[in-house]
Amino acid sequence: MRSPPVRSDDRPAARAVRPRHRARRVRQRPHARFPIPPRSFADYAACKAFLEQTARDDRARAEPQPRETEPGVTRQTLVISDGVTESGEHQAAYRVQVGAQFRRRDEARESIVTTFSYDENSYRCNGGELSGESGARGYYLPGYEPIPAPAR
Repeated sequence: MRSPPVRSDDRPAARAVRPRHRARRVRQRPHARFPIPPRSFADYAACKAFLEQTARDDRARAEPQPRETEPGVTRQTLVISDGVTESGEHQAAYRVQVGAQFRRRDEARESIVTTFSYDENSYRCNGGELSGESGARGYYLPGYEPIPAPAR
């Protein structure tokens, strides 16, 4: 099984890493977003540096390859983000989804079933002031792909 690309360097991602299947994202209703405690930095550069360090820390949580958790089932931690983006003078934002992608063989359907659930955080710098939200959770509906034919 091939795994999706995972960025592990310090450069912002050119595109978001997405779960391998083409399932539709559904946000769970019972989990609300909560504001993070506001924080003041000396200036915009310090606030942006905090966002960049947070992005590096999150990327370090990504697993480069899926690992088998039981026969026929793999798990991989994915980090989905466009990195730190600037939207104006002295304004930056960072949004991330960190979640677990599970892939399992379903012999009855002759397919590989992929599921992905995640936690989402977002941060904003406006000058030296940091604000944001955490606590949002979501998931993708299961995706199905045919089990590859064995190599001859």
